[in-house]
Amino acid sequence: RVVVVGAGFIGGEVAATCRHRGHEVTVVEPLSQPLERVLGPTIGAAVADVHRAAGVDLRLGMGVDAVLGDDHVEGVRTTDGAVIEADLVVVGIGVVPNTAWLDGSGLPVEDGVRCDATTLVAPGITAAGDVASWDSPRYGRLRIEHWDNAVDMGRAAGRRLLASDGEAEAYDPVPWFWSDQHDVRVQVAGRPTLPDQGGQLAVVDGAIGEERFVALYGRDGRVTGALGWNWPAKTVRYRMALEQGLGWDEAVAAASS
Repeated sequence: RVVVVGAGFIGGEVAATCRHRGHEVTVVEPLSQPLERVLGPTIGAAVADVHRAAGVDLRLGMGVDAVLGDDHVEGVRTTDGAVIEADLVVVGIGVVPNTAWLDGSGLPVEDGVRCDATTLVAPGITAAGDVASWDSPRYGRLRIEHWDNAVDMGRAAGRRLLASDGEAEAYDPVPWFWSDQHDVRVQVAGRPTLPDQGGQLAVVDGAIGEERFVALYGRDGRVTGALGWNWPAKTVRYRMALEQGLGWDEAVAAASS
């Protein structure tokens, strides 16, 4: 019996893997849908349907008050007072950049180590990976928790150390990540802009509830992100289009023609 606390990417992948190994799985999530903070409520509801269809017990809109047991875990008590028995509890509730060791250094720390658009923190110092927060010309301030970005940003940071200020180039990728949960691969290019951020969502290929679909996120007349649900080829094409810049009306019209 497995309880997973948090229905983000880590929590969802752990839940799916444990369920496929035949374990009873319960997921406890304070938000109303899995991945709601990242992908929005509409896509989050589709993710919830996949977990329920696979036999995962989703407890949404609640948190965990206590982990129960003495010398070993026996369960959790949720914020609504329910007790869920468990032999294993996995907590996946996000991370906080570890910057305490930089206290007093004089380096700028704000949601990670603050870099300029070229990954430079201070003369002769760059940062990369989960801990680096930088000014993306394309998306504004970003901090990305994914190994793909850590690899690419590490290369960019190395080049920046070898370049003069006049030669330095901005690190401005289209972010890219993916997650495999049950029989679904979710791939995301760019940055989803959610309704509470003034964003739009449009399904441009397939339909939610079908085996595969593609949805676009947009704001201020441009596409900011693309999500592929079991549709890798089209998602990659949208990723390349995002690198060149993609207007919202143009993209939606082209998909419907």
